Amino acid sequence: MGLIKTFLMLVVALFILTITGLIIAEILLGFSPFSQGVAYSTQAASSTVYVQNGVSGVVTLTDPLQGKTVNININYDPLDSGSGVIVSNNGYIITAFHVIGDPTAVENNQLEVMSSNDVLNYVEDAAVTSYISQDDPQLGVELLNNNTSNSNFQMNTNNINTIVELLNQENLIKADSYEQDIKVKLPSTTNYLNASLVDVGDPNTDEDVALLKINANNLPALSINSQQPTNGESLRIYGYPGNSTQSQYDQNSTVIPSSSAGNLQSEVTNNFDTVYYESSATATSGYSGGPVVDSQNNVLGIIIYSLGSDNGFRQNSNNTESSAFLSSQYLIQICNENNVHITED
Repeated sequence: MGLIKTFLMLVVALFILTITGLIIAEILLGFSPFSQGVAYSTQAASSTVYVQNGVSGVVTLTDPLQGKTVNININYDPLDSGSGVIVSNNGYIITAFHVIGDPTAVENNQLEVMSSNDVLNYVEDAAVTSYISQDDPQLGVELLNNNTSNSNFQMNTNNINTIVELLNQENLIKADSYEQDIKVKLPSTTNYLNASLVDVGDPNTDEDVALLKINANNLPALSINSQQPTNGESLRIYGYPGNSTQSQYDQNSTVIPSSSAGNLQSEVTNNFDTVYYESSATATSGYSGGPVVDSQNNVLGIIIYSLGSDNGFRQNSNNTESSAFLSSQYLIQICNENNVHITED
């Protein structure tokens, strides 16, 4: 009996030591060994929308080689795409600022709303690209040959910008109308809905958040978590990887968000004390603006960056990497500032 009693006491002691060790590991490493992960949720997926940023307009172009003037109708030219989350059942959507902002500024690691002049430039670029590829491929060659010693014409952004600039210098191109078009597609639907830009976060402090509005009601909105998350907390991200040129995002295609699970690893602040969180959930280009949810499907924030092996932030990455997301406090803030009724948890 004495040996059995001693054995049982040893088992209990080992159990207590094991539990204590796991708790200490959780505190020191920021990882919960008891975490079971957040399961895929149709509720969260149905609230995750595909967001596309583009331009449209009509351009009058005079071809100096063929001696003719044509009107070029740009029905829609997509510039960037990402994800968003429905936060109000009457059509308010949160996404990332850089998804609907000026793509050129994003390439320079800046957040800027597209100005009227930006939209004009993108529409003219789209018109010249369309005309050269479909009507007069020689136009690009001749204009560039007269301006540079390079006889090899390639359809790239730099060359198109140069051609547009040359045409403008000779008053051979004019945009008659031009506008930014933000489009949203709901999960399991084929039609795009027009979205208006309501507000954006402060670009001077890298608040990479934007508020959109679509004309729709009875939408499946998610609640926003107003509490600070903890290290090791399980989470799941939703979004639409890839870009607008891929066939799954065509007009007649339905969209279903992808998803990845992980844990919150640490809090990260930038030079302006804007709060982000690093996550082990893997993300790639296209996830930006998508929701990060907890085990109750409450929104902890939105995906902004992928994180490389060097821990460098990348707003646009074609590699599958761990991620960083903007704190939900900025989502709540932009909604409150615009009198958007949301559910906080």
